Amino acid sequence: MTIPRMELSAAVLATRLDRMIKQELDMAVHSSTFWTDSTCVLRYIENKDRRFQVFVANRVSAILDQSTAAQWRYIETTLNRADEASTGMTVDELLMNERWKQGPPFLKKAEHSWPKRPENLGEMSDNDPEVKKGAETFANEATHAYNYIGNAMERTSSWSRLKKIIAWILRYKSVLRRRSQHSNTNKPIKLQSYESIITPLSVSEVNVAENEIIKYVQRQTFKDELTSLSGVRKKTLKKRQTGTT
Repeated sequence: MTIPRMELSAAVLATRLDRMIKQELDMAVHSSTFWTDSTCVLRYIENKDRRFQVFVANRVSAILDQSTAAQWRYIETTLNRADEASTGMTVDELLMNERWKQGPPFLKKAEHSWPKRPENLGEMSDNDPEVKKGAETFANEATHAYNYIGNAMERTSSWSRLKKIIAWILRYKSVLRRRSQHSNTNKPIKLQSYESIITPLSVSEVNVAENEIIKYVQRQTFKDELTSLSGVRKKTLKKRQTGTT
């Protein structure tokens, strides 16, 4: 889960809260303004030309279902009152914090004095990891034996749920393999083959799924090293340059 993805998820939460507040209030809310200190989120929401990876595309769609790009404005991090909830304040500090209870002071002023968006916001870059690449790249990725794991990783941000999804896929593949073997030998398929599709996952199945995910990540991260190891055994591996994050 990258920082831009977390910021985008927060924007989705903002639109959901806006909808809930409008439903619960007895008074009419004629307009809403959404604030974010993430320029990435603003670029994602305002994008009209490029296609995104599934995770970002789904969340941008959810945001634009409940709001318009014009409703979203930029706020500097130093003015963002939401940071009080994530920067680690004591209870006493939070109770004494007027900005948290009343909001940023500029909201009480005329709209023309509100914070302006950065002039260097720019447009989406083709090098952004969330921008889908050309058709040729997808053709290469589609041939990967573990492509279904990559697709599942794009669609979920929960480690526990990801393991269960992969476990179900592996079970289904196993059932299809057994059915194919039975069809080749003209033997009848036992009832247990169908029952195994709907029975709860076992711990061992989830563990196997976890190993498959780890193998997939290793193949993506150490592609050159694995290629060298599978080729000439005495070939010298290049030392990978690593840094800290």
